[in-house]
Amino acid sequence: MESTRFFHLHASHRRRKYFIGHLTVDDVRITEHVDKAGAVDGFFDDLLGSVADRPFTLDFDYLGLPSFDLQHIDGGFSETEVWKAIKDMPLDKCPEPDGFSARFFVVCWGIIKEAIMDTFSSLSRLDCRGFGAVNGALITLLPKKPGVEEVRDFRPISLIHDIAKWVAKFLANRIAPVLPQMVGAHQSAFVRGRCLHDNFMMVQGTARKLHSSSIPAVLMKLDINKAFDTVDWSFLVDVLRKLSFGERLITCFCALLSTASTRVLLNGTPGSRIANRRGLRHGDPLSLQLFILLMEVLHLLIQKATNEGLLSPLAPSRLRHRTSIYADDVVTFLRPSVLDFRTFMAVIEDFGAASGLHTNITKCSANLIRCTDAHVALVDQELRSPVEPFPQRYLGLPLSLRKPSAAQLQYLVDNVANKLPGWKASLLNKGGHLELVRSTLSAMPIFSMMSLDIPVKTILAIEKIIRGFLWKGRKDVKGGHYLVAWDKVCTPKAWGGLGIPNLRMVNVALRTRWLWLQRVDESKLWKELNIQVPKLVRHLFEGATYSVVGDGASTLFWLDHWLPDGRINNIAPNLFAAVPKRAAKQRRVREGLAGEHVDKAGAVDGFFDDLLGSVADRPFTLDLDYLGLPSFDLQHIDGEFSETEVWKAIKEMPLDKCPGPDGFSARFFVVCWGISKEAIMDAFNSLSRLDCRGFGAVNGALITLLPKNPGAEEVRDFRPISLIHDIAKWVAKFLANWIAPVLPQMVGAHQSAFVRGRCLHDNFMMVQGTARKLHSSSIPAVLMKLDITKAFDTVDWSFLVDVLRKLGFGERLIKCFCALLSTASTRFLLNGTPGSRIANRRGLRHGHPLSPQLFILPMEVLHLLIQKATDEGLLSPLAPSGLRPRTSIYADDVVTFLRPSVLDFRTFMAVIEDFGAASGLHTNITKCSASLIRCTDAHVALVEQELRSPVEPFPQRYLGLPLSLRKPSAAQLQYLVDNVANKFPGWKASLLDKGGHLELVRSTLSAMPIFSMMPSTFRSRPSLQLRR
Repeated sequence: MESTRFFHLHASHRRRKYFIGHLTVDDVRITEHVDKAGAVDGFFDDLLGSVADRPFTLDFDYLGLPSFDLQHIDGGFSETEVWKAIKDMPLDKCPEPDGFSARFFVVCWGIIKEAIMDTFSSLSRLDCRGFGAVNGALITLLPKKPGVEEVRDFRPISLIHDIAKWVAKFLANRIAPVLPQMVGAHQSAFVRGRCLHDNFMMVQGTARKLHSSSIPAVLMKLDINKAFDTVDWSFLVDVLRKLSFGERLITCFCALLSTASTRVLLNGTPGSRIANRRGLRHGDPLSLQLFILLMEVLHLLIQKATNEGLLSPLAPSRLRHRTSIYADDVVTFLRPSVLDFRTFMAVIEDFGAASGLHTNITKCSANLIRCTDAHVALVDQELRSPVEPFPQRYLGLPLSLRKPSAAQLQYLVDNVANKLPGWKASLLNKGGHLELVRSTLSAMPIFSMMSLDIPVKTILAIEKIIRGFLWKGRKDVKGGHYLVAWDKVCTPKAWGGLGIPNLRMVNVALRTRWLWLQRVDESKLWKELNIQVPKLVRHLFEGATYSVVGDGASTLFWLDHWLPDGRINNIAPNLFAAVPKRAAKQRRVREGLAGEHVDKAGAVDGFFDDLLGSVADRPFTLDLDYLGLPSFDLQHIDGEFSETEVWKAIKEMPLDKCPGPDGFSARFFVVCWGISKEAIMDAFNSLSRLDCRGFGAVNGALITLLPKNPGAEEVRDFRPISLIHDIAKWVAKFLANWIAPVLPQMVGAHQSAFVRGRCLHDNFMMVQGTARKLHSSSIPAVLMKLDITKAFDTVDWSFLVDVLRKLGFGERLIKCFCALLSTASTRFLLNGTPGSRIANRRGLRHGHPLSPQLFILPMEVLHLLIQKATDEGLLSPLAPSGLRPRTSIYADDVVTFLRPSVLDFRTFMAVIEDFGAASGLHTNITKCSASLIRCTDAHVALVEQELRSPVEPFPQRYLGLPLSLRKPSAAQLQYLVDNVANKFPGWKASLLDKGGHLELVRSTLSAMPIFSMMPSTFRSRPSLQLRR
């Protein structure tokens, strides 16, 4: 059969394109074939024919690599399976080293079947003798990019002997059904039922969520050096054995690897034979599946570091997955801290040493999300990877923090246009043009359309090229050459068109796929992320689907079509308009069912019963005399309860705040004071006589739960706020008024919370001044910011009474305090429904007028403990002189300065442990943070070893202000501009007149920066932006 001119032109072009005319070795350009062949053979002999040292292996049990029951895939090799493997191979691809294509063996199966089955039977009996004769491969070199000159810049593709390829395909078919259970959803490469776009959507959704939540993070894109070629076989066997592959299968895998040999084709000429000693072949059907099993170990290493607290969580909730792996394309998210970066570097180094898969950190890239200049410096110092801007290329798609623009997607237009010159359209008729349009040009954008919203401008540019090629064979064609309207051309053939896809409609249809998978597939890692799609896509999905309610867990109450008459937002639009957007997007049908509410109520009541209704062991108390806690003469505040003081306490309460459990606001009692005064004074007089009978009836509280962060899901992530009965609140306010005048003498200047005449900014200025003084004096120090677990809720009452007695409070006041605490009970409101009654046995109520003042008294003991350790020489002084205060306490926000030494760190750990054991106020050391001042690498290592707290760079957030070692920059104060700008959307300014605008400007917008202005000096840029 005679080949066409088109075929010959194409073949000549490919030969010119892939001919290797010269190579560069050690900066020397070589052109002779012998020299080039020597360079190529030497490179691949070092790469494939040598074994790198493996200093250790990994403990797979500790990492949590599971074992599986795989006996069903370890049986004999049947003729049916072998025949299926052969038929599954591409029939007309390039012939292998034996000169035959797969089609030859399919056609001649009846003749050669017996010989082929003998080979498979020998392998099944674990008899691998002579298998090396049919396990050779020729490697052809394809340039990774135009103009490459070094051998490492060519991609090796193996042309494997048919017998070896069938064995590999047979084994790949055997293990393919069990791969989905072995490999987590973070990997989708070469796993049936998974898609590359799942990885992209997970990474894009996580990046956009971090960006929208203003959470600093680093997206690390890894480069594994010569990934497939450097796999250590012994590590692979260890992984396979841990996964419980049978010895028959493992022996077959080893036979394929250990008997393999390679010859490299240089411009069509084979080189020397290389006996493989490591690596997996490119183009081998089995290599891909074995490789992803190894990469699962890398994911487990990163996950273990996260679980152990060595890698900080990305967010409080809803961002549980940080790693995406697609073959050797690895992306992971990190928080920008020294501990996170060093842990991550140790993880990839250990994985490389054990598996042979080393990461080239200089070829990795880091993309920063909401990072400051200090974070950038930390990336440069610790990761040593180049910082790349968004959009970043990932899995062939542009990864961006916002919807991609037409300029960012111009490559789609260019790719379509660049296809045309290679086709020699002048040699094709219109039927050929049509076939190429339908099979290639119209299909090229689909890969990107599945995950991206393509702008109309980009689609129109692509369609213009397609129209030009269809009618005239070139991209630039004037309108007069278009013979039929494009809408008619895109009509299906059955309706008189040419069946060319309408790309705009294709994009809309493909995007609805994600909304469908989000509802029906629980395994997708991006399921909980906010998948952004155009309104047209969402309306199409809503109009084409309806929900059949089972348990209601996956059906949205407000937005899904689950009622016979349609969606609630369409049936009752006025009702829907009153529902908060967040609730509408999250509320499920199941949450309205009794069973779901009971489960949640049980979880909430159980959590808070453990927190408030149980008393932790108190192994010892503290010698308050030894610590120097003073006593005071407080007889003047231990008298009778007068009507004037009670009336003053009631009037000082906020009059129009939320009513308490009795249903009345404070204004009611102020207005009706003349009527209710006698009964109220009877209650106070009973307390004054220390008669607390019946007080528990008016000392109940309803607690409402407010999320600490958006998307909170666990009970511990909600902040409890108490709605207290009015009588109990007035008693608390009365007692708070009594002790307020004496607090300044009881509490040192290091505490300013809830003390008259003191200000939050005093604490901030002390901490900032100390930090800057240490920095300017080049004195190494560590600023420790403590996290006290559930501070108010865990105060031990007996410790509180010991402190009150030592301070000189009279028995009348102490018993009143104890009456408020011991008769208290709590019920939790879950979606408006009260839970079970919990009798309080420890803790101080949130929202209680007396709680803040009682809380700062035990915190004074923590300061005295730190001060005593300093006086005894167990904590080093910060400086020879001029820096005496080291601790700042604002309620439960505690900051202290330490010198970086083993004795200081261990003393400090002992101090906070002893304080926690005695008072109930335990410090969660893994949630504390350490900011380093003039510290060396040795100091950093000491912090990580002794304190076990993440290291955070300056500027550090303290009391709502940026704490920095220098004057804050415009970038560091950008949050002020953002805060002012973010106020607008909630105000519905279009509904207000100019007078309303003026009032909001004066009362709110102009006042918002004042809090930060008190301790800070603005640079010009933020102040100018604020004035705008």
